[in-house]
Amino acid sequence: MALDREALDSLRLPAGAAPPPSLGEPPSRGSRRRRLYVVVGVVVALAAGAAMLMPGRAVTVETAEATAPVGSGRSAVLNASGYVVARRLATVASKVTGRLVGVEIEEGMAVKDGQVLARLDPATAQAAFEVARTQREAAARSLREIEVRLADARRTLARTQELRARSLVAQSVADTAEADVNALGARLDASRADVAVADAALRQRRQDLDDLVIRAPFAGVVISKDAQPGEMVSPISAGGGFTRTGIATLVDMDSREIEVDVNEAFINRVAAGQPAEAILDAYPGQAMAAHVINIVPAADRQKATVKVRAVGTGPGDAGSQKIWERLDAQQKANAASWDVDVAVVHQTMAGRMVQESKLSRYRANVDTSGLVTRDTAKQALGTNVDGFVMPMFHSQVALAYNPAMVAAPPKSFDELEKWVAANPKKFG
Repeated sequence: MALDREALDSLRLPAGAAPPPSLGEPPSRGSRRRRLYVVVGVVVALAAGAAMLMPGRAVTVETAEATAPVGSGRSAVLNASGYVVARRLATVASKVTGRLVGVEIEEGMAVKDGQVLARLDPATAQAAFEVARTQREAAARSLREIEVRLADARRTLARTQELRARSLVAQSVADTAEADVNALGARLDASRADVAVADAALRQRRQDLDDLVIRAPFAGVVISKDAQPGEMVSPISAGGGFTRTGIATLVDMDSREIEVDVNEAFINRVAAGQPAEAILDAYPGQAMAAHVINIVPAADRQKATVKVRAVGTGPGDAGSQKIWERLDAQQKANAASWDVDVAVVHQTMAGRMVQESKLSRYRANVDTSGLVTRDTAKQALGTNVDGFVMPMFHSQVALAYNPAMVAAPPKSFDELEKWVAANPKKFG
């Protein structure tokens, strides 16, 4: 709307003009302020007059509480971009040089800790193991022979000493019998040492055989398969381009974190443990709750940035917040029973619920609780949640149901599909 210059000029008092009665005192230091009051007063009066000029219509006044826009519950102090990376990533290789006879993985395959990934040709190592086992058996037989001879020598010594006491044999005969016992005793000790050496050699050969089986160092997902059966592999680079040094690359998906390059001028706005939100390019409408792990104490001199590490704590605040609000309302109402049996929330909310006594210990009553090995089953971002939670595993689907209402739960995806069709609006 354009300003009316003539209307504004009409409000000015000419130089030396007498003040109008409505202004009272002549213009002074506060003249401009009084003019502003006059203009505002005119506008307010006109507005009030317009309301009164509408006969038959009541003026309705509504009151409302000022609220923040949706999604603005937490003001952002800094926006930065980065990448999702795996903190735990390993190229799995063999401890010894050998020829691959089997590779039991493919890209994208989820593996467990200790699962077999590949096998090397065991022919040479197996032969060495058989030799060591035979040597151990020979040492054991030799030990048994010496034990038998020593027992006989001790009986001979006892008879000789008895005859010597009756002066029926010479002292030299008794001395010879005693020397035989001592010699066999020494040979027995040496034979026992030989058996121990043979046992150690057998364990070494057994370890050599075990080293030919390459296992996953931790649970994760195979993202690269780098060798095929028939190829030579070695822990060191040998043989030029004809020898592989790695068999597969494994990533621990539970170690995923976000690396963000923050401009060094704004690094003072970031602190370890600070809450954050992460939005992935693939899912622009879903905000994932996260927190800052630490700040790498080194700056990139070329980009003038500092690396900040953050980790996601779950799918987002929205769903977990709704579950908390529901439980909180029932808790405050002292409800005899709650209408939520099992809830899936992220770690931040799980710790808060335990602290506020909104969760019950139930993991010990679950048949598969003994299979839980992850640290998140005991600690949720610094809060002890042991017994209260069951962490979700990769490539695993969990169905929560009330046995009193579902006597025969579906045990496969096919059964689940049929159950959902037969029970509309009862699964979700």
